[in-house]
Amino acid sequence: TSAKLAATKAVAADANATAIDILERLADLNLRLGGLQLNCSELEKTVDAANQMIQDPEKNIHAAGAKVKDLEDEADRLLEKLQPIKKLQDNLRRNISQIKELINQARKQANSIKVSVSSGGDCLRSYRPDIRKGRYNAIILHVKTTTSDNLLFYLGSVKYVDFLALEMRKGKVNFLWDVGSGVGRVEYPHHTIDNGNWHRIEASRNGLNGTISVYPLEGPMAGMMPSPASDNSPTAYTILDVDQNAYLFVGGIFGTAKKAEAVRASTFTGCMGETFLDGKPIGLWNYRDRQGDCKGCVVSPQRTDGEGTFQLDGEGYAAVGRPVRWNPNVSTVTFKFRTFSTDALLMYLATEDMKDFMSLELSDGKVRVNFDLGSGVGSAMSANRHNDGRWKALTMSRNKKQATVTVVDIDSSADEKIVALSQGSATGLNLKENQKIYFGGLPMIRNYRSEVTLKRYAGCLRDIEVSRTPYNLLSSTDYTGVTKGCNVENLYTVSFSKPGYMELGGLSLEVGTEISLSFSTLSDTGIILLAVGGASPISQEVIYLMFFVCLTSAILAEKALSRL
Repeated sequence: TSAKLAATKAVAADANATAIDILERLADLNLRLGGLQLNCSELEKTVDAANQMIQDPEKNIHAAGAKVKDLEDEADRLLEKLQPIKKLQDNLRRNISQIKELINQARKQANSIKVSVSSGGDCLRSYRPDIRKGRYNAIILHVKTTTSDNLLFYLGSVKYVDFLALEMRKGKVNFLWDVGSGVGRVEYPHHTIDNGNWHRIEASRNGLNGTISVYPLEGPMAGMMPSPASDNSPTAYTILDVDQNAYLFVGGIFGTAKKAEAVRASTFTGCMGETFLDGKPIGLWNYRDRQGDCKGCVVSPQRTDGEGTFQLDGEGYAAVGRPVRWNPNVSTVTFKFRTFSTDALLMYLATEDMKDFMSLELSDGKVRVNFDLGSGVGSAMSANRHNDGRWKALTMSRNKKQATVTVVDIDSSADEKIVALSQGSATGLNLKENQKIYFGGLPMIRNYRSEVTLKRYAGCLRDIEVSRTPYNLLSSTDYTGVTKGCNVENLYTVSFSKPGYMELGGLSLEVGTEISLSFSTLSDTGIILLAVGGASPISQEVIYLMFFVCLTSAILAEKALSRL
């Protein structure tokens, strides 16, 4: 019995241990279930948050879309408000351009005043030089005096010793210059000019060489053609290094201004007339500064060999009135021209509403005619170029809708004819009596037909007639950049607005010949100078080598001569 009891106790103890173990496991499982329940709750929260996050972007997208629409509407409103400001800005730009053009025209108009300046010795005036450094310069002035020693003209560099001067010594005119390597001087020996008569003085410098001529305009020697005198300055530099900050005086110099020691005179007594520097007029009444008592005197007489011939500088124009007799159905325009310009306006006329117009122009060197009688444009262009520097005679004849232009080379008598027909049924060009005809260019502050080039003409015109009415451009009340005569013979500066070339006659170059030139360009590559010998055969490699050397020498020479 005690053994059974002991066995029963042992079984009970095992059962109790098992029960305790089960309870412990149940407790642990309960803990795990609690944790799982917690995790489930957190998972539900995470799912809810995820759902919320999924819903928020949709709301954000809709909100962003609405914002974008609001921004677009606001941008439209702002652009609408900015339109007047933009128009104002555009108008201001146009106004500034017009003001600049008006200032330029005013300066040119002031430079065209021909009233001479009288000085008793104390009238001193400085001017603003329109000049660039280079190896060629030309001075023309008209003077009347009874004083033997006078300073007529002085141009001096602010930085260097370079200068040009014209002065009188014992009645004879002297031309002096220095381009950095010493003073050159040439005196006109044939006669004195201190006789109270008007004289025209022409002085020019080409590199080291200076030349001077004196033309009597009054008195017993008037009309005589002078023999020029010339001399050279010391060898080395050839470029006059001056700019728009240089000293420029016509008739006497300020005591405070720098003057070369080689120039003896410093005052002027007499009457100073029209004066030109490098082909551009110096308006004697358009001075920068003035000292002393300056008065006006009579306009200087002119040489008669340039009557009816006019030179335009490429920056001006001339406006003339319509002929009194004007037949709308018939038009004739005749003139002679001489130029190297590639693209330029020769003649333009138009009604106020611009429905009727006519133009003659150069396009790539070819003559073009455009006209509209109110119902459609007629246009034609020559097959040949006529900008070779020789005189051409141009005649435009219009009979109702048909215009015929004939261009004749005066030297060779070769001619070319072109015909243009206007469109539509209109037959008359109804130019009113108060409307203008323009030669050589147009004022930049007005509107014109889109077919017409606005590039201004550089060259010469002569014998101008419209409907058999002759015109003197210098008699117009509205012209700038126009002078009497024609000086295309000496062409020292050329420009190419687009790829082009100029072909000159051949020269025989001896061994040791030097070639110097000045150029300015933004292009990386290009041919500056090309010459091909005809007698002896030469390979392409040698030609390229030869011109590589010439180009290099030109650059080095320019740098050396400019003292860069």
